[in-house]
Amino acid sequence: MTRLPTVGGDEGNWGNILNDYLSQSHASDGTLRTQVVGAPQLQQNSVTTAALAPGAVSASAIQDGSITTSKLQDGAVTGTKLAALGQPGGIATLDTTGKLSSAQVPATADATATTKGAVQLAGDLGGTSDSPTVPGLTVKQDKASLDADVAAKISDGASASRTALNAAYAPANPALTVNYNPDGTVASTVEDGVTTSYTYNADGTVATATRAGVTRTFTYSNGNVTGAA
Repeated sequence: MTRLPTVGGDEGNWGNILNDYLSQSHASDGTLRTQVVGAPQLQQNSVTTAALAPGAVSASAIQDGSITTSKLQDGAVTGTKLAALGQPGGIATLDTTGKLSSAQVPATADATATTKGAVQLAGDLGGTSDSPTVPGLTVKQDKASLDADVAAKISDGASASRTALNAAYAPANPALTVNYNPDGTVASTVEDGVTTSYTYNADGTVATATRAGVTRTFTYSNGNVTGAA
């Protein structure tokens, strides 16, 4: 058991006993061992500004739960006493507006196809980070509505003529390119680099429409479209 040497005793072993006793709280260089000073060893208000060296208060120097509010003198812990104050991996500070400075906020990685991240609102993107938008879509007609408009033109018994297709597509898609057959029917349309090609029945109605490699075949009854598959 660790103890102090006995006065008048421990002859020949006095130094070893004393060293063993001192090593319980001191390192070989004479400094206090890590975590020797805990909450039970600190008197109330014993930790003062004068007692703390600049940068002395760091995570590695503090035993978990050892420093409580009752042990600290009011105003004892200031910015100059804290290690890594305002630095990455250290203790964060607030600016005059009460917010963290950008230097203390970890950078957000760029977004990928599989990972959420930062996106620059440029090119086709607009709006704000809270509410991003795609401004170009405001002049685009949704597919369901566009299909309905085209189907309505066809079901009226009209061929997919220059006038019919322009009326269906042009107002909602001013950048649409329309290519025509010699007889005035629409051969194909190109929108945002995607081509839709058309073939026709003998009566001039649209037989098929092929878009991005997918072909839809129209069926009719008494000149009206009954299906598209």
